[in-house]
Amino acid sequence: MNFKSQLLFFIFLVAMAVSSYAQQSGLGIAFKEKNLSGEKFNTSSVQPLVQIPPICGKKKRNEGFNLTLPFGSGLQGFWYQQDYTASNLLVTDSTGKITVTSDTMIQNTTAGEMQLYLKPDVWLFPFLNVYGVFGYTKGTVNPNITVPSFTMHIRDHELLPDNDIPIDTTFEIKDEIAYHGPVVGGGLTFSMGFHAFFVVVDYLYTVTYANEDAGNLQTHKLSPKIGLQLASKKGDGRAAIWLGASYMHNKQTFSGILNVEEISPIVAIILGKEADYSGDIENSQHWNMLIGAAYFINQHHNLFLELGFMGRQQALLGYGFRF
Repeated sequence: MNFKSQLLFFIFLVAMAVSSYAQQSGLGIAFKEKNLSGEKFNTSSVQPLVQIPPICGKKKRNEGFNLTLPFGSGLQGFWYQQDYTASNLLVTDSTGKITVTSDTMIQNTTAGEMQLYLKPDVWLFPFLNVYGVFGYTKGTVNPNITVPSFTMHIRDHELLPDNDIPIDTTFEIKDEIAYHGPVVGGGLTFSMGFHAFFVVVDYLYTVTYANEDAGNLQTHKLSPKIGLQLASKKGDGRAAIWLGASYMHNKQTFSGILNVEEISPIVAIILGKEADYSGDIENSQHWNMLIGAAYFINQHHNLFLELGFMGRQQALLGYGFRF
C-alpha cells in the first residue's frame, strides 16, 4: 500500500469513529478528544442557529458531538516578504516598433505585500470549511536587475530599416514599484482532530486587481499543519498551537520608465530619451515553515497569530467570530 493509499485509509478510519466523543474546538470535528491540560470546553449554553450546515450536523450532534458553530466571519491581516525571479524583460519605444530584449540578466528582485481582508466562512461538512476573502492589498516590487548586453529589434519603423542590432552596453533597473488594489478569493480547509492532536490542510486562491504598474496578481497557497489543543482549567478559554509548512505560488507583472540617455546617448537617438519597460516576476521560494497559536475566548470569539520563516518571511494576525 503506497503512502497516498495509507493516508486515505487513515482518514477513513478516523471518520468512521462516530461513537467517539468530541468537544467544540473551532478547528473542525475531533474524535476521542483528550485535552493535553485543563478541563473540557464548556458547550452547554451555546446552540447553533441551524442544525444544517454542516451536512450530517444534526446526526453528529445527536451522537454526542459538539460541533463547531457553523457560520463565521473574521478580520485578518497578512504580510509577507520574499525573493523573486524576473523574466521576459522588454523595453519599447513610444511607437512600440523598436524593442529591446536580453538573454542574460543579473538580478536580486524582491517583493512584499500587506493584505487586510474579511473572511466569511461556513462548515459545509464537520471536517470541511469553505470560505471567501474580500479585502485590500498594498505591496511593492523591487526589481534589482543588471543587463550586461542586449539586442535592439527594429520592425516596421517609418525611418529605420528592419534590423537586429546587438549592443554591448550595460544598463540597470533599480526601482521600487508600489501597487495597490482590491483582493478577492476563496478557499477550503480540511480539519480533523484525534485525542489532543489535530491536522489542518488549507488551500487559498486569491486575485489582486492592482494598478497598471503591477498588473493582476494571482496567488495559490497550500498549508498543511499539525497541532495540539489545550483547554483552560477555569472558564471557557481554549488554546491551540501548531507547526506546519506553506506553499505559495504567485506571478505578476511589473512596469516602469527607463532613462535611455543614462544608458547611452547613441542608443537614445534610436530608442528615444525615455522608454517603457515591463517584465514578469515569480516567487523563488515556494515553501516555508509555519508556527502558530490560537486562543478561543469562548465558542464565539477567537484570536490567532501565525508566523512564517525559512524561505519566506510572513505573518498572519486575525480575529474570528462564530455564530
